[in-house]
Parts: sequence; structure tokens; C-alpha cells
Amino acid sequence: MANDREVLREIWEGKIPVCFQLDSEEVCELQAPDPVYLMVPRSSYLPLCTDK
Repeated sequence: MANDREVLREIWEGKIPVCFQLDSEEVCELQAPDPVYLMVPRSSYLPLCTDK
């Protein structure tokens, strides 16, 4: 039972890899900016992550 609780805690506190990239039609420059890679908590609100 304690082991199950540890697994649930790890899942709840887990992070996922996310890549933010601008759409090619949104870029007004010759070269698009590099994508941004982040590890974000799995229960994140993504607009708040993009402020980073």
C-alpha cells in the first residue's frame, strides 16, 4: 500500500517534455526563432509556461 502511494506521488509530481514553436505563418522575419524546450509539471497551465 505504501508503495502505491509513492507511485501516485511520483505521477502527480511528474513532469513532461514540451516544445513550443511558432507557426511559420506567424513569423515575420527571415529566420524563425528557435523552439523552446521545457520540462513542465503535468498539471501546468500552458499559457503560464510560455511566459518563461
